[in-house]
Amino acid sequence: MAAKGSQNWQAATAGTYGDRSLPRGIAALFLAAALVMAVLPFAAMAWAPADEATANQKLAPLPALQAEEGGPNLDYLSQLGEYFDDHFGYRDGLITANARLRALLGTSATDQVVLGTDGWLYYGGTLPDYLGKSRLPECSLAAIAHNLALAQDYAEGLGASFAFTIAPDKNSLWPDAMPYYYLRSTEPGNAERLKPHLQEAGVNYVDLFALFEGTLAAGEPIHYLKTDSHWDNYGALLAADALMEALGREPVGAALEDGRWQPGAVGDLQAMLYPADAAREDNWFLPGYNDGGDFAGSLWEYTEGAAVTDSRVRTAATGDAEGRLLMFRDSFGNALLPYGAASFGEASFTKMIPYDVGQAVALEATAVVIERAERHIDFLATDPPVFPSPTVDASSVAGKAPVAAEGALEWDGSYQVVRGTMDFVPSSAADRVTVVAVLPDGSAYGFDPFWVGPDADGDAGDSMEFMLYVPGSQIALEGADFRVYAG
Repeated sequence: MAAKGSQNWQAATAGTYGDRSLPRGIAALFLAAALVMAVLPFAAMAWAPADEATANQKLAPLPALQAEEGGPNLDYLSQLGEYFDDHFGYRDGLITANARLRALLGTSATDQVVLGTDGWLYYGGTLPDYLGKSRLPECSLAAIAHNLALAQDYAEGLGASFAFTIAPDKNSLWPDAMPYYYLRSTEPGNAERLKPHLQEAGVNYVDLFALFEGTLAAGEPIHYLKTDSHWDNYGALLAADALMEALGREPVGAALEDGRWQPGAVGDLQAMLYPADAAREDNWFLPGYNDGGDFAGSLWEYTEGAAVTDSRVRTAATGDAEGRLLMFRDSFGNALLPYGAASFGEASFTKMIPYDVGQAVALEATAVVIERAERHIDFLATDPPVFPSPTVDASSVAGKAPVAAEGALEWDGSYQVVRGTMDFVPSSAADRVTVVAVLPDGSAYGFDPFWVGPDADGDAGDSMEFMLYVPGSQIALEGADFRVYAG
């Protein structure tokens, strides 16, 4: 006779899965399929690893059991998980399939890419600027203009021309394809707010916003790629020509019909969102400049580096071009490089941070260009360029009281670097700051320092940083008392 409890259990489970079993064959197939799905991503790593170039990212390396400093690697398991996340079999295909399915629902599979309308893709990193959530404080804008003015004075003191430009974010110029739920800020962006500071400081600024807005107003299409975050090669030509004119040189001056449209590289946004999709977007190529594959051209050649994407590239023109260009650039400069390489006898292009403008001496540069993407102009306030700080007459501050300040001296290569804070916050490039180094023997030396402002949404409060780069061969600053005079 069954126990009462057993009867209750049978009654409670009657009609549920408890009394229904799958046929053995179906159950075996289900278990086998589940096992294959669980094991396949691991096993497929042997024959279908992730493609780093296609995935457009730096993949996590296989971790070591031993830490670099010795002893066991306590982060081994978490690092192994990161490695698997980046290398599991058929990763690119699975990511692409997921992204395609989510795109049907109008959502992006990664916050790095914004799905626009009509096939347009935008870089997610530009959203803070677009939404007005990445505003630089006024003191940082003043610092950018001041530091660029010092760089311009330094270049011109060497006999070189100087130009600065900002590469606009794609959605700053073409917001029409942005999703409706991203409401563009009606406030001026950082680049627009910086412009009057540059004018006040006398910086030779090439306004590419006005250039591209002018082409759009004239009925031309936007010269940016749909599936990439950058301009197309013709847009880069327009920017390069504007820079050449600002440097007092002849522009390339090619017309749209002088080049040809053909499939270019896979767009960086396309690669991030759909890494297994090798569809290439048409780009514009100009014979002799960038039609030789990977932006190469017959009018110039590499003397250092092998691709425009390299951090450091040096080139030589194969024709009769003259002059020597030193250009500091970011990824927007990839498409600019061929035009500069063909237009100067020798050229040096670098992405290295901070910008070492001081190398203009060794390169005997006749032109110096600084290009920076709109979304990254705050770097120009937080990381000033590197070159000897201008000297000023220390007696010019006679009768003035120094502001409260403190600073420390350290070495960086051949430079003595003084970095400190001052109880003064400049709001305009017209403000004046002088640092006087009083040596133990009583002698005094004056300098015009770089200003270091906070990044986006930062607040300097009542104090701000300053920096000096002083060659060790110029003055020995060991033991100096640093005094800051402002106003």
